[in-house]
Amino acid sequence: MTGVLSHELAHAMIDRATDECAPKWFHEGLAQLLEPGARQVNPYRSGVKPVAMPLVESVLRGFSESGLVTQVYEQAYWALRYVEREHGKSGIHQLLESFAGCMRTPEAFRRALKIGSAEFDRQLRTWAGGPDAPLEDEGIPLAFDEEQLDLMAEMAPGFGEAVEQKAQERQPLPKVGLARELPTQEEIEDVVVEAVQELMEEWYESYYSDRAAQIKKDLADLVLVLRGDRPPERRVEAVCRDISTMIVSLHLSGTFESIDEDVNRSLRSAYGALSRATNACARGGDLQRHLKEAEKFLQDAAYHLDKYGLKP
Repeated sequence: MTGVLSHELAHAMIDRATDECAPKWFHEGLAQLLEPGARQVNPYRSGVKPVAMPLVESVLRGFSESGLVTQVYEQAYWALRYVEREHGKSGIHQLLESFAGCMRTPEAFRRALKIGSAEFDRQLRTWAGGPDAPLEDEGIPLAFDEEQLDLMAEMAPGFGEAVEQKAQERQPLPKVGLARELPTQEEIEDVVVEAVQELMEEWYESYYSDRAAQIKKDLADLVLVLRGDRPPERRVEAVCRDISTMIVSLHLSGTFESIDEDVNRSLRSAYGALSRATNACARGGDLQRHLKEAEKFLQDAAYHLDKYGLKP
């Protein structure tokens, strides 16, 4: 019971520390890391293709296939285990602080770990799937400092029955080691297809609302002016400078970090060409060559986005 209570108390501590903004993968990974005596299978060496880290959150949020859910719980644990190994206790503290600001996972990774989510996933797979990572981990809890232990002790009396009740309501995952029943590849693929679609739609809403729609409109207006189809409301060079600034902001915001690398690569290339076009225009030069280059990359992005029913 001590392990279960520690696990549930960790959830309460994470909620309190992050104002209930932490994602489920972080919740479950850290709660397992703090659970005394919990044995953790390494799914990256268990013979099943791991789910990409950006998909782990979707599976934890909305899928019920038991084998797959067990696998992603384990992946969440090993993700935090890797953070501890590479960045120490301070890396986890930095993630807690980032999630306290209600950052999304890609933003939190960049702030706390100075790395993008795709690169984190690649490094995690390389380490956890390699010979240096154990097949199982005894789940030795982190040595949190006195301030954090005092906080947990202070919280415990206040939670008491609530923690017990929450522990009874939560359906525990089977801890049966490497012999557990693994999901089939077909089951994983079915769930992943649904999760990918959901994540791409969620990303697209952020991408399109985060300056992309305005850039698209301003560029369309600019082309009309340059063709002589519309009188300019401002000097063309000033408009180009404004668009160029928005494109730089789009790049810096981490917008091109969907879970589909083909989409990311095409959009980065397209907006890179658009940036060159607007920079040339701002200096009074010709932007047509770069616009044609951008159009080619946007067509490529449209091809990759079409399977999700989305447009660049």
